[in-house]
Amino acid sequence: MAMTSTFVENYETEQPILELARFMNLSQQKAAGHDADMGDSELYQECDQLLATQPIQLFHKMFEFVKNNLDLGEADLEGAFHCLFLLLRRLADGEATLAVTNIVTVLSADASRPTLRLRIMSNLYALLGETGAKASRYTVFMAMMKFASANSLAHMLSGQFDKLDAWVEEWGCTPGQVVDLYWEVTQALFAQGGQEAEATCLLHKVLKAAEAGDAATLSAVSEQAKLACVTAIKDPGTFKLDELLDFAAVQQLEASNPLVVALLRIFVHGKLADYTKFVAANGGLLGQLGLDAAECEVKMRLLTLASLANAHEEVPYSVVASDLGIATKGGEWMADIEGCVIQAIAAGLIEARLDQRRQVVIITRSTQRQFQDDDWKQLGYKLANWRDHVQRMLMVIESAAAREL
Repeated sequence: MAMTSTFVENYETEQPILELARFMNLSQQKAAGHDADMGDSELYQECDQLLATQPIQLFHKMFEFVKNNLDLGEADLEGAFHCLFLLLRRLADGEATLAVTNIVTVLSADASRPTLRLRIMSNLYALLGETGAKASRYTVFMAMMKFASANSLAHMLSGQFDKLDAWVEEWGCTPGQVVDLYWEVTQALFAQGGQEAEATCLLHKVLKAAEAGDAATLSAVSEQAKLACVTAIKDPGTFKLDELLDFAAVQQLEASNPLVVALLRIFVHGKLADYTKFVAANGGLLGQLGLDAAECEVKMRLLTLASLANAHEEVPYSVVASDLGIATKGGEWMADIEGCVIQAIAAGLIEARLDQRRQVVIITRSTQRQFQDDDWKQLGYKLANWRDHVQRMLMVIESAAAREL
């Protein structure tokens, strides 16, 4: 059924609403086998009166018509929904909120012509910015995200993801709503591939948002907390994992998934020997979590080397070999050690040079795997000593300059 009337996209008047009334009349006449009449029919007059007196009743009448004619051409269907969207501005806040929910429910219920349906929801989202129902934008965007993800169209919304933090504040979202929205987007980012860093960052925001909610909100993100731990362990470029232990949701995993937290703690401050012992006792866990044992071992070797470098300015090859489980028999053990050091340097964990004659690794910088209260105090002492050293150097320079004058 093709729409022959014209929908005028004019946000300043309600005229397009009554254009839909004319089309509804035209459709009725065609269905009854009558000649098309675009005049102001009885139905049009009824709609005109309802627009002035009972806009919610007019919405129900028009919404029912549009819902039953979703097979219209693309331009016609967009025009029909445009009329409904304009009518939202005439409804009371509670009525408009319910109307928006009904609209997105109908649009999300069918996967046919998904790009068109997503575009119509996007039009609704845009128009809500012109009304007092901005809070309903959350409902619309959530529906868009779920629909887009289900139909492999999430990439069409990805340009908006950097606005989420500002939006949830503008919409006045509850912690539970923030969790749901961020989690929906997180899943879309992981599914797209190539955006693991962005997805991980948003996953952490999910856990942070849950902390602002009640106990039920916090307990509802246990799977997300587990995923955050596994993702951090699995990522070959992530070496700082201690911040995860600060999340309340991760702390709650101690009760529901203690082995996951135990494994995380090993990657936070443990050594290769701790990892090896853990795997021996819990052999099937890594596979269940989707972790590769060999890849995890490589990462633990680098982390163990970082801990050694943090504790010493010079580390003998023999100590490195002992902590990394490298047998010192045979002629290749020194090459193995040097290979691990080079890997750690490439990963940015340490800055060092190899003294092959003395068989030591000379450390110039190392990454602190975990910061605790004592570590902050030690850093404060180092900064104070550095400040005093700079001041003494300045005094020497000033004294030398004064003598020359």
